[in-house]
Amino acid sequence: MNTIEGNEGEPIMRTTDQTEADDRAADAANRLRWEIGNAITAYVRESGGTIEDAPIFPGAASTTTRPAPLDGIRAARRAARVAENEAHYSVRAARSAGLGWDAIGDALGIEPDHDSGRSRAERAFDECAPRPSMRFDTVTFGYTCGTCAEIVTDMGPYESHPHDNERGHAQTCARMNAEVAAWQERRDAEDAEYAEWEASQ
Repeated sequence: MNTIEGNEGEPIMRTTDQTEADDRAADAANRLRWEIGNAITAYVRESGGTIEDAPIFPGAASTTTRPAPLDGIRAARRAARVAENEAHYSVRAARSAGLGWDAIGDALGIEPDHDSGRSRAERAFDECAPRPSMRFDTVTFGYTCGTCAEIVTDMGPYESHPHDNERGHAQTCARMNAEVAAWQERRDAEDAEYAEWEASQ
């Protein structure tokens, strides 16, 4: 068991497995950063850009090869667009698999906005859904349901009833029907709780 300090200085206990998993994640992030940098340099070189020697950090005597500044900017922007496309594909795949906007928001590192009252799910939808061509058109996110294979128009996690948030599922879609059944169960429980409270008054 290892102890680290949390945000408020309070100790947080971590198991050895958690520590090892965190270390592996940190190593993987460093490798990813390194591989992206190498890929950008390779792209600049192979596309006819300029590669030059540069200090490994300002004032250092040791140097490394890097793209010339403007070529590096162009290549990095291209890499960012590739990464953005990969993220968009993964979001669409997540919705197809039935994962909700809250889970997607968590993966994106989005937090709820307590000042405005906007949930993490709402903020994730706003970030991922493409802007409509006309200013006052409804913002939607399209994907293919992995259960019923129909094209679904997702209008965001704003309404209570699942049918008000997503349109296009087949009537026999087991996923949508399960969500509706869960919604009805919650509604019945709320009604029963209210009836019990009302009877006690």
